[in-house]
Amino acid sequence: MTLEPREARNLIPLAGHYIHMNHAGVSPMSDRGRAAIEQVVEGMVSRPYRDRWSQEEADRVRGLVGQLINA
Repeated sequence: MTLEPREARNLIPLAGHYIHMNHAGVSPMSDRGRAAIEQVVEGMVSRPYRDRWSQEEADRVRGLVGQLINA
């Protein structure tokens, strides 16, 4: 999915108030990033010992990264 620059900026709430000069180690969090973290935290609170979840999630993310870099 390709986003236009304005669409991408809209995913980052602080982008409406500040200009962020990109740095590899520091950046504002996007709504997508926040939602992903909240989903993991909720899962850890409600079912902290799900069998094989981390391996399955790592495999899923590895596949997505492969698609992203066309590997």
